[in-house]
Amino acid sequence: MSRPTLGRVEKFLAVQIVELGRLPRLAVADTVDRFSDATGLQAAFCLVAIANGSSSYFQAPPETLNIPKIHEACAILAADLFALETLETRPATSCAALAKFWSASDGYFKPHRALQNNKTTPRQV
Repeated sequence: MSRPTLGRVEKFLAVQIVELGRLPRLAVADTVDRFSDATGLQAAFCLVAIANGSSSYFQAPPETLNIPKIHEACAILAADLFALETLETRPATSCAALAKFWSASDGYFKPHRALQNNKTTPRQV
């Protein structure tokens, strides 16, 4: 399977966050599940584009977006990517690697799964 274009990932995230008003962390989790062959860095880049108004798909007025939550999701995504790279002998930036990592330990992007596994509590958003 070929890696999805940046545009497809950006459009999906933009629709989720801007049009549907979903929490950025949940939109990222859905992106990772939907585009397992994409990279986490693609998703991070798209979050930044949406937050700073340079998205090719939507240019929402800044006051309509929860920009701090978009930046928070991007920062935690970057931290998770770094954690994955320190655990692996090679860079592990794929969304498939993120999904596997989150299935065992995440309470931010996948809070419902963390509660079911009784491993952690979700952060307040």
